[in-house]
Amino acid sequence: SGGRGRAFSRLDSIMLYVACIGPLFSGPLVAAVGYAGVWALAAGMYAVAALLFATAPPSPQPAAPRASLGGWVHSFTPLLLLRLVSERRGQLLGLVLAFLLATGGVQAGVQGFVLYAQRYLGWGQDMLGLFSALFSALGATLILFVHPIACRLLGSAPSDLSMVRASYLLPLAYFAALAALPTAATEAAALGGLPLLAAGACALPHFRALFSDSRPAQAQGEQMAVVAALESLPMLYATPLVSLAFERLLDAPRLIFLLPLGTVGAAILLLLAAVRPAALLLDEPPRQRWPSQAVLVRAPDLARRLTDSVVCNAAEPEGGSAYGSPDGRLKPRAAREAAASREAEAAEQEDCLGA
Repeated sequence: SGGRGRAFSRLDSIMLYVACIGPLFSGPLVAAVGYAGVWALAAGMYAVAALLFATAPPSPQPAAPRASLGGWVHSFTPLLLLRLVSERRGQLLGLVLAFLLATGGVQAGVQGFVLYAQRYLGWGQDMLGLFSALFSALGATLILFVHPIACRLLGSAPSDLSMVRASYLLPLAYFAALAALPTAATEAAALGGLPLLAAGACALPHFRALFSDSRPAQAQGEQMAVVAALESLPMLYATPLVSLAFERLLDAPRLIFLLPLGTVGAAILLLLAAVRPAALLLDEPPRQRWPSQAVLVRAPDLARRLTDSVVCNAAEPEGGSAYGSPDGRLKPRAAREAAASREAEAAEQEDCLGA
């Protein structure tokens, strides 16, 4: 799962770096061409993106059989989400609830601070755009570098669940400081402590890796669609709830920061008490894991042994179950795959520590 977490981290960091552009230039663009011009520019960019996707060459893959109406309904994302929540796997349900609480809490905290800054700090669109751009840039940078630094400091790669737990402790400190400090120090604390808030972004790729590990390879597409739906849910309830709460707390506006403090704190407690990494994994036989190309280049002997293992596996007849025998021992094919997987994990661990 560590490899999946690193892959999702690279993707998320690219997306956050790109997300810096809009908030940074929205203020000057509104001043230059007005809101209608900005909306027209956004529509044009979406049209260009749609055209690029439509004209891109398809990825090489076997043609999928034509799905029936029942198959389409069965793969409908809301139904997949409902099925995920209704599964009788308490650990997975705990992970879903923690995900919704944590992401919704952070989003509510950011939205609450934006409302507070507009009304009580006098921030305009330029300052709010700069705040959003810095938040995205810091989040992308922390996603790229926190995990490799943690590997070097700890001597081993931290698990995805450990990364999620640790990442949300820092936004918790950020909102606690905003709620406790006097009004005169709020602006300095909000800007100076922005890395604490942005550190919450480090949890997202590892959250996705945990969800990915709970499904087999052939169900990864559906699972990522469910995760995308989960990520969109906080936008449906966090912003309206914060706006309603802020309107009711005009006499004591700093209490708005207790809302994200409570929800993110509840998510951390749930992750500590109710979620165990081993219970999230599928009970599957060992699968061959391949290290990165850089590891194989530095360790040609490992690459040769892995290739030999694949050749032997292809030549060996199945003859019943490939992973077990009546006496409970692994068959030679499974033993080779398990040994190759352990070597690949060890090589990736060395690559992580050497990064």
